[in-house]
Amino acid sequence: TSSEMTPNVPLGETIMARLKQ
Repeated sequence: TSSEMTPNVPLGETIMARLKQ
């Protein structure tokens, strides 16, 4: 997901996305 580029998503979303990478 491009949550990193989307500041609208919650921080948790970004963190979990990075963990999955």
